[in-house]
Amino acid sequence: MNESKDTIDQFRVPPLPAVFIRVLQYDPSSKDSGTHEMEAIISPDKSICAEVLRVANSAFYGRSGKVTTLKDAITLLGLKSVKNLIILLQSKVINKNLRLELLRKYSNEVPVLTALIAHDLCKIVEKESYRDDAFVAGLLHGIGNSILAMNKALEYYNILNKYEKEGGSLIDLEKTAFQTDHTELGEKVFRLWKLPEQYSVMVANYMFPPDKVSDMSDLTRITSLAGFLARKLEGLRVDSAAEERAKAIMQFYQAEDKVNTTFNENYFQALKLHPFYEQVMAS
Repeated sequence: MNESKDTIDQFRVPPLPAVFIRVLQYDPSSKDSGTHEMEAIISPDKSICAEVLRVANSAFYGRSGKVTTLKDAITLLGLKSVKNLIILLQSKVINKNLRLELLRKYSNEVPVLTALIAHDLCKIVEKESYRDDAFVAGLLHGIGNSILAMNKALEYYNILNKYEKEGGSLIDLEKTAFQTDHTELGEKVFRLWKLPEQYSVMVANYMFPPDKVSDMSDLTRITSLAGFLARKLEGLRVDSAAEERAKAIMQFYQAEDKVNTTFNENYFQALKLHPFYEQVMAS
């Protein structure tokens, strides 16, 4: 019997909506891409259309109440931002029933903060071509946490609470309770959903040993560092292994000073005004 299938069969994994799959496959940088194509993909889903319009009319974009059509909203936000917004909305749907604050932090707040940091981090480490992939990777890297929280809410809350108070290894605590952990589960969910291989590889290697930093992909390194920075800014525990891994990544890119001076409390306060962050906090 397939061990991978056995493990994932213990958990309810929501199917991906057709709109999400089409958006994930959509390449905004393609010469054939345009507002009309994106509008055709998302227009059948009225809830997504409403959220795109709401974000376009947010104070962040300075057009409050003036954007009235989906086409104008897509034009204002840009194809890449609309794609990222729709992926964010799907992650909100997966986590919509989480009520305990610690579960929401791990499953909702940290992923969106990781995504936004990863997007900005690409510029600092001179990998700007990865910005959109890094945003998606940051947003989805915690899907294993979400599946555990969705299926075993109280039990997983107690595990996270124990980890936050006492430290140790979150992976070990998860394996003891569920015979799997959030990274292993995340990789299996990505494969079940048939997401692009680069995301499965990223989540499988996300917690790599620091001495393997040069063996990792840029997407894995950037997402891992962004996740570390997100947890620090959220006031969550970061263990010594995460500290060492983050330092190895910063040294690899020769960007330690830039990273430490950029992603501070002032950055976090400014980021809280971003409509994507507000989306998550309002849910």
